[in-house]
Amino acid sequence: MQAAANSSDETVEGVLERVLFSSDDGAFQVAFVRPDSGDPIKAIGALAGLDPGERVRLIGRRVHTLKFGDQFRVNAAYPVLPHSEEGVRRYLSSGRVTGIGKALAGRLVDAFGAQTFEVILTTPERLSEVPGIGPKRCAELATAFVDQVARREAMIFLQGLGASTRAVQSIWAKHGANTIQHVRHNPYRLAEEIAGIGFRSADGFARRLGFGTDDPARVAAALVHLLNRAADDGHVYLPRELLAAQAADLLGASAEAMIDALIAERRLVDGGHDRLALRHMDVGEAEIASRIADRLAVQNPLLPIDLEAFAASTELQLAPAQAEAVQVAAE
Repeated sequence: MQAAANSSDETVEGVLERVLFSSDDGAFQVAFVRPDSGDPIKAIGALAGLDPGERVRLIGRRVHTLKFGDQFRVNAAYPVLPHSEEGVRRYLSSGRVTGIGKALAGRLVDAFGAQTFEVILTTPERLSEVPGIGPKRCAELATAFVDQVARREAMIFLQGLGASTRAVQSIWAKHGANTIQHVRHNPYRLAEEIAGIGFRSADGFARRLGFGTDDPARVAAALVHLLNRAADDGHVYLPRELLAAQAADLLGASAEAMIDALIAERRLVDGGHDRLALRHMDVGEAEIASRIADRLAVQNPLLPIDLEAFAASTELQLAPAQAEAVQVAAE
């Protein structure tokens, strides 16, 4: 849920027994986890969204400190579907999956036992063996189950990165089941895609995923961020020298090479005299200018306007302010 796993990482699977501490921002927890084999461990790291009693898979490494003793430092944490018949029954009875309540959960587990999840995922048509479930309902239940599993994994993954509840919902709405893959590939894209996520938030996600401060994706995102900020202030473009200076101040390093790369990729446009703009801003400005020119070149059929004739034809008695509004609209 933070840095990508490396060769020294260990994977532990077991049951999260209880949470001992959770930071106010939800970015750090301390919990006891009972592995499938071996003694209980004290796990530290981003475990937000995981509930006591839930099976979890932790990726990280064991550390020892004089103050806290043996700990398992978590780099990534994921919920794991239960394996036992009773675990499956509890999971499906929890109301997590749309369309499956306690009664239906009981009938499904009575029919398929510990293999219920496997049936739903691989042969959902077999659900019709349960009384009251037709072919259409089979497909609906399978879709709801897959969506819930993917959504929960994405939620826990994003919460572990420090994303707010609103941000989690927005990211899932845009990327769905591809959320984790998309964010891992380039978290900085979120600053361009999701309202409410700026460069600094995306930068925080990236740091937790192991992106370096000199990563090209970070440098590119900083340049886009600065140009978007300028647009918020009413500026379509920035002089290259100013953009480079602002980027160096934000990043602590030169962004000159990335400016050239983004121009080559056509994400940035050099409008001449080293005036740099985001492509969509440049295209938008050109489109507005073209439409204004077109309107100026065409005789307005509404002009000159006869306000008395207008009032008579519409049987309206215009107040002075209304007459002025009609004149302005016509012009």
